[in-house]
Amino acid sequence: MIWDLKIKNLLVPRNSDGGGKLKICHKSGFTLAETVVYIAVFVVFSALIIDFSLSLLNSWGHGKSTRAVARNGTIIANRIAQEIRLSSSVSTTTSTFDSSNGRLEMQSFLTATSTTPEEVAIYLSGTELFIQKGVNPAVSLSGEAKVTSLVFNYFLSSTTEATRVALTVETGVGKYAKSRNFQTFAVLRGQ
Repeated sequence: MIWDLKIKNLLVPRNSDGGGKLKICHKSGFTLAETVVYIAVFVVFSALIIDFSLSLLNSWGHGKSTRAVARNGTIIANRIAQEIRLSSSVSTTTSTFDSSNGRLEMQSFLTATSTTPEEVAIYLSGTELFIQKGVNPAVSLSGEAKVTSLVFNYFLSSTTEATRVALTVETGVGKYAKSRNFQTFAVLRGQ
């Protein structure tokens, strides 16, 4: 017999001489039980893949927030320490010490080798940290982070003037929000 027609996935044989009656040959398919098993296996694998993907995205979001809070907090703490090291003195009358909404006002210099003095103020307004140099407008140091606490501690000895800074930085939103405390200590440049 020669197989020459395909009608709806059924193979139809003819006699070798091209004539004769057509015979329909039924090809067996999947049973209902097999189909249900295949669908169940597919659903289980799909659920595992979706769960893994969601877990991966969740981990990525937490990791991103953790890195952002570490990066922003380190940059802010280093910048404040740099400004303190450039300063010759702290204004104890206009600064706010030992408070979570601290303010530090100093007599500073433009650069490490400069002798030109300028007033510098570092303060917290809401959750944004600002630095103001001289008569210039205040500039935000917060970036994408929120600073929820800023505490300055002032130390004075017979030979040294220093300031300790403690701040709390937050980044992220919702379940990805991260908060971390940072501390730095800097000795003033002096006269």
